[in-house]
Amino acid sequence: MVSKSSLKVRAKAPAEANARTARTASAVAETHSSVSRTNAQMTAETTGKILRATVDCLAGQGYAGTTLSLISAQVGVSRAALLYHFQSKDGLMVAAIERIFEDLQGFYRHDVDTKAHIRDRVLAILKKSYLWTQSADHTALMELSFAARRSPTLGALVNAALRQHNQRFDVAWEALLQSAGIPPERSSLIRDFGVSTLRGLAVSRLLKDDDLGIERQMLMLEKVVLTELRRRD
Repeated sequence: MVSKSSLKVRAKAPAEANARTARTASAVAETHSSVSRTNAQMTAETTGKILRATVDCLAGQGYAGTTLSLISAQVGVSRAALLYHFQSKDGLMVAAIERIFEDLQGFYRHDVDTKAHIRDRVLAILKKSYLWTQSADHTALMELSFAARRSPTLGALVNAALRQHNQRFDVAWEALLQSAGIPPERSSLIRDFGVSTLRGLAVSRLLKDDDLGIERQMLMLEKVVLTELRRRD
């Protein structure tokens, strides 16, 4: 005859086993979750380093000199690991453009007071743009734009990324100037003139050592744009 105490022990044993199994499963799940988060963080960190190295290589070595081997050596990863994150050089170049534009949006968000007078806001944007044209990011973007002309595949990808960014910029710019009563046609003209001049100054800076002359041209650009802002005809 089985005692009541024996029945209790037998009943308790499966319950304890189930509890241990549940605790083990929970611990394994937490470990997998922690590993997944760590891997995700490492992947994001590695991707960021790869994109930064790509931009720096483009700015310093040009498109032709920016090889997957050079980038992988700078980051400290194998070429195979590089291709794990980006399946081809073209894919890496497009990802670099997208990262440049993401950083650029953050660059403009800082130090531009949205509550300031239209004149001060436009001047702030011009000054920020002028500073950006001196950066490695802008030089890298110019290199990719030139390379895109010689490669139909790369050109299609680069031009699509450029159009997407330019559309976002155009909408924000026109909204800013139209808020001051400037018609869309003049708003587009001021934008195109400003962008073209800034690009020309960026090229001049690369080709010749004439910082004083470039600074004077920048001041002239500001005066012309402010004059256009005051026009009401």
